[in-house]
Amino acid sequence: MRALAMWLMLIACLVVIGCEETPGTVVLQPVEPAGHVTTQEVGPASYDSTSDAPTAEPPVVIIPEEDIAAAGLKYYWSHGLDLYPGETVERMVQLDENLYCLTNDNYLLTVAAKTGVPTWRHQIAEPGLTVYEPVHADEVPLPDNVVGIDGILDPKTIEDVIPFDLVMINTLTGLMVFDRTTGRVVRTPAQIPFTFAANTGGSTDGANFFVASSGGEIAAIRLAEGISAWEIVNDDLVTAPPGYYNNFVYVGGENNLFFAIQLTPIHKVVWSQATGGPITTTFYVGPRGAFVPCEDMRIYAFDPLSGAPLWEEPFSARGACRQPIQVAESTVFQYADSDRLYAINLFTGKERWNMPDGRRVLAVIDEDVYVLDKNKILHVVNETTGEIKVSVSLADFDLFVRNTTAPALFIGTKDGQLRCLRPIDAEPLTAEMLRATPRPR
Repeated sequence: MRALAMWLMLIACLVVIGCEETPGTVVLQPVEPAGHVTTQEVGPASYDSTSDAPTAEPPVVIIPEEDIAAAGLKYYWSHGLDLYPGETVERMVQLDENLYCLTNDNYLLTVAAKTGVPTWRHQIAEPGLTVYEPVHADEVPLPDNVVGIDGILDPKTIEDVIPFDLVMINTLTGLMVFDRTTGRVVRTPAQIPFTFAANTGGSTDGANFFVASSGGEIAAIRLAEGISAWEIVNDDLVTAPPGYYNNFVYVGGENNLFFAIQLTPIHKVVWSQATGGPITTTFYVGPRGAFVPCEDMRIYAFDPLSGAPLWEEPFSARGACRQPIQVAESTVFQYADSDRLYAINLFTGKERWNMPDGRRVLAVIDEDVYVLDKNKILHVVNETTGEIKVSVSLADFDLFVRNTTAPALFIGTKDGQLRCLRPIDAEPLTAEMLRATPRPR
């Protein structure tokens, strides 16, 4: 009997060990909200079924709807994320159709920006390690497995792959790639390890991921093959993420230089422009130009193709420009350290207005700019004149998405209370409204 009892105990232990879950992407079941304003606290079982599943905390006090309405806004949707004990949301960004929330434990939580419904979550790295901002690529024919050198020698290996939409996010040592619709892991850092320590987030053309190293190199990492396609050595440290637009990679470094690398037919530096100081934050490159904030207290504007200056002279602020620049259809917004937020005419480089307490733009909708100040007060400002129409406190919130393209404001708290604000009479959000760059037709 004693031997039989021992065998039964051994079998029970093996069953328990075999049932342990391997950490990975947890896919949530999306629930379409009824109407356009929905409050839904997603239950713990939506994330996991293990004993240490997250428990919902009591919601924080949220600003009443009538106070939001005073600014001509409404809660378009409201959702609460379930977080693990001790887990908090530290960063939130909007990219096209998704919101990405990164927690203090380096979990990436994906939320549909149109509805506020959580869709999937995955731990990107161990707590305490550096995780950079995510980037998107659309309709990429990426094979399930890394094809290595064989894929370069024989392109037929990826000819029959069905394209899908990706999100990429890098750490110091490697790159993770997901199918952003399903949360499926397409590439892991083990499949795309860096041969250097990354010093920035990256950008992509869909085939390559462009990133800067702590040694000053700019590298192009092939997604399909999992190898470095090329590296260009820069003279100094690069801390601003490289940008990509229309067959060019753009780089701004601490060597007071901004330059463009042409990708095809052969990668090479095709133009460069000197700046009066280091470039240490996110710049903008797109169809309206290249707009570059600099620590010399100036903002530079260049033609993306030729590098020619777009303004008669750089715009001069009264503080170092170390915060990401924000670009709307006709206005450039920049906060200068220990100074103020500037609104600059995109076409002339001349100041339209400034706000001493202003810090960032949460949305530009029609002629209204929604500016958050240092005291968490939201000001509705006329884009051309700078006249403040109305102000409302957002003191209950901790997270505010920088946004100049989507007609909505995305805000949240560290304990996972997320809100989307829209003008009271706004029509329903569509996927096209949320896209920073419309898909080609």
